[in-house]
Amino acid sequence: MLLSDIDIAKRLVHPNPRKRLVVTPIISAEEQMGPSSLDVRLSTDFQRLENMNLSHIALGKQLPEKEETYTKRVIFGSEREFLSFIPESSS
Repeated sequence: MLLSDIDIAKRLVHPNPRKRLVVTPIISAEEQMGPSSLDVRLSTDFQRLENMNLSHIALGKQLPEKEETYTKRVIFGSEREFLSFIPESSS
């Protein structure tokens, strides 16, 4: 489902909690709202999954390798912006 900016705004304040879209904190709705998107800020400190040869990761189970072999800690200062995207498959 693709929501327009108007639909997103309506969902942010929807009276029915089951239909409400919850995003916190919204720092500046005017700056964060796009034509069919809402930009969010994750953090300046997170783990990035590295490319690996595992078919899946079972959450809650111990992995055979140490976490450092398949993740990388990334820390950005507040003055830098970071954009990540996953390119569409060419198949």
